[in-house]
Amino acid sequence: MVEPQTELGRRELIAGLRAAGLADRRCIVHASLRGFGQVAGGAATVAEALCAVARTVVVPTFTHAPAAIPPPEDRPARNGCDYERDRLGDAHPTPFTPDQPVARDIGAIAEALRGMPGARRSDHPLSSFAAVGADAARYVTDYAWDAPMTPIARLAEDGGDVVHLATDYTSCTTVHYGEQLAGRKPFIRWALVASGGVQRVRVGGCSQGFNALAPWIKGIVETHIGRARVRRVPMAAIITATRAVLADDPRALVCDPACARCRDAVLGGPEENDEC
Repeated sequence: MVEPQTELGRRELIAGLRAAGLADRRCIVHASLRGFGQVAGGAATVAEALCAVARTVVVPTFTHAPAAIPPPEDRPARNGCDYERDRLGDAHPTPFTPDQPVARDIGAIAEALRGMPGARRSDHPLSSFAAVGADAARYVTDYAWDAPMTPIARLAEDGGDVVHLATDYTSCTTVHYGEQLAGRKPFIRWALVASGGVQRVRVGGCSQGFNALAPWIKGIVETHIGRARVRRVPMAAIITATRAVLADDPRALVCDPACARCRDAVLGGPEENDEC
């Protein structure tokens, strides 16, 4: 007979996060609430524990709903898609607003952090980030929509960490920044903005092959909280591994030969010179 799991509370979460070395750290978090098992108070409790331990917590708060159909006259090659086949956007998209919920696949913990008192969120209409804590404004304000990895770059510059809570490297935005440093341009998508116009923006690519990086990443601190495997990884270690692996084999992170985003990432990204 399997005994039921003890419900995790704020105290157990805080103790586990401290054991992972997260105290007073700056970090980007990728989390799965389901991976913890039972948590008293759900995603909000995990979000509160993170903010109680870390100095600043950043989470991806990507939204997919505002995407617009690519204009017929603006469809660059090598853009991680098949314009005639793929459904890239909606004929009647909704303009992005900071109070929009995150995409469902980003997770309940990111949504809880987005809604916390004092949270700041960037204005990128497809690839926004939210931050809570002492340095929140630094990571999510004043950057261009054609530079979607700016929050990651700033956090890495400050010696930040990636924290995986029951997730793996297929949920690791920092790898996209490593790809960019390796010479791969972010993909172009289109979004409806508040003024009513359609705006070009840049976004990351496919992440389904990123677990191939695991053997190359150093400096991992690992523990468990309930059922969740918790890993704190220096962002610098992930970036270094990404650049080294891609230099050795540009196809190392491809998830499937049929994946258009992986195929075009290997080729360097969109084949055009215009800025967004």
